[in-house]
Amino acid sequence: MNNNTKKRFSSKKFKYGTSAAVFTIVFVVFIILVNLLLSYIDGAGGGLYVDMTTEQLYGVSEASVKALKEVDKPVKIIFCSPRDKIVDEDILNPVVMLAENYEKTFDNVSVIYKDKLSDVKFFDSFIKTSDETISSYSIIVNCPYTGLSKIYNWDNMYKYNTEGIPFAFDGEYKLTSAILSTARSDDNMLSAGLVTGHGEDTENALQRFLEDFGYDVSLVDLKTITDEKLAEYDILLVYNPVIDFIGMEKNMIENSDASEEQVQTASAVQHESVNEIEKLRDYVTESFGNLFFFFEPSYANMPELFSLMEDGFGVRISNIYPVVDYGTLLSTGSYNADAYRFLGTYSTDAESAGYNVHKDLNKAGSPAFGISCLMDIPKKIVGNMEISPVVTTSEGAVVMAGNEVMEVPYVPLITLSKYTKLVDSKEKSGNVFISASSSFLSELDNPAFANADLFKAMLSKTGNSASILDIDFKVLDESNIEVTTADATAMRNKLGIIIPVIIAVIGIAVFIKRKYL
Repeated sequence: MNNNTKKRFSSKKFKYGTSAAVFTIVFVVFIILVNLLLSYIDGAGGGLYVDMTTEQLYGVSEASVKALKEVDKPVKIIFCSPRDKIVDEDILNPVVMLAENYEKTFDNVSVIYKDKLSDVKFFDSFIKTSDETISSYSIIVNCPYTGLSKIYNWDNMYKYNTEGIPFAFDGEYKLTSAILSTARSDDNMLSAGLVTGHGEDTENALQRFLEDFGYDVSLVDLKTITDEKLAEYDILLVYNPVIDFIGMEKNMIENSDASEEQVQTASAVQHESVNEIEKLRDYVTESFGNLFFFFEPSYANMPELFSLMEDGFGVRISNIYPVVDYGTLLSTGSYNADAYRFLGTYSTDAESAGYNVHKDLNKAGSPAFGISCLMDIPKKIVGNMEISPVVTTSEGAVVMAGNEVMEVPYVPLITLSKYTKLVDSKEKSGNVFISASSSFLSELDNPAFANADLFKAMLSKTGNSASILDIDFKVLDESNIEVTTADATAMRNKLGIIIPVIIAVIGIAVFIKRKYL
């Protein structure tokens, strides 16, 4: 190598020229790599987003991880519109982000996007009853293994105040409970019996609610079922009976001191060898089962059943005297009494079993009731039974007795009669919940009220592990900083421009310095 060549290679122009060439190559390669990398991240696993909300709206909590750790069946979270059409929707974006976090967290969960408008047959397979509907804003949780599905509309993912304004995001609770209920195992499935034969309502809404939370639901006729079979049910529900239960056997009726009214009632529905009242009593005290009664004001004459309520379970009920709480009455825009709704007041006796039912609930919301039956608790203890209110009216409640309206503050709306007994040195218990307003169940699907949360808390006291109570909703905050998919796309574009521009500036600086050296 001659001296001129050595000088050329060692000159500053050559060195800076080489540096410029290297920067130019780096510039081109970097643009390609950045775009490839960010495009891949944006398209995989839910996209590029950062949850900077103060409440971590999109986060999957430890409570959900714990609840779903034993669930290994495949579960699909299905959105009913293409992803690019719903990610920019304010109402659905948090649900999309949360669902895709479930997909990342749990190996058995996958997120699917289908078009409701073009895939009609696909969605029709999820509709089981005539009152179920699916829209482009619906979210479906489906377990192909069990064939069970849960359909949510977008507004089910939020909690609302009494003005109908959303104040919290409840998506995590809804998705976790839906995954649990659809992917449940037959080994740990609980059984619920809807008692029939007395004019009861067996509406689909209650049945679906129970099925969603891990129950196998079937109808129960106390006249034909054996005591052994009845004892296998985890819960029994009596919903709006209008015909009295059989109390005395035929031969007992004929040779008893029963009143004429009792004899007429029992004779009208008598059966040769069945005592339904005793079956219900034994179900609680011998089998340690769990009973739920839901009544509404009526003129139905049921002395046998109401005697069981008072003598056996410590709650006196009169269904002919309707109660309305004007202290918490909600404006419904209707003068129809059936549309009246008022808010219940949680019990405050921290030492009672009734208080323990709702103590873990977030009190941001209250349960709603319609016109109710008059109830009271004459004694707190009846034998091995402890009786306490779960929810009452406020001090502004009144009872309508004929033409008279009388103030009746703090009337029980839901009571708990807890039966406890030592068996082989172990404490066993049965529970009897009595609700004075069957319209309590009518609001289970209404996210504006806490009826669903309270009912799930009641179910949890009977041993239902499918009721998840420790997943908190996320309060919405207008000041939250949210970086969503749309923001992430903008971020990707900015990164794809800013960083190459910085490299270009460095390259130009090197070029200029080389030129003038």
